[in-house]
Amino acid sequence: ARNHGESPWSNLTDYDALVQDLLEFLSEQNLNIIIIVGHSMGGRTAMFFALIKPEMLEKLLVEDMV
Repeated sequence: ARNHGESPWSNLTDYDALVQDLLEFLSEQNLNIIIIVGHSMGGRTAMFFALIKPEMLEKLLVEDMV
């Protein structure tokens, strides 16, 4: 995740940027239909993803959204 662990640092941390990170990862992994489980900020990112790319989403579980 952006700005966590060994991931690169960026001043851009809005949800559009996080969804783009997720889309890049999914493309690299050749994943087209996914199930997302998101917690807290990840849950909100997952919901933004669902709005932008609903055709890629099989299921969505959001837990403890901020």
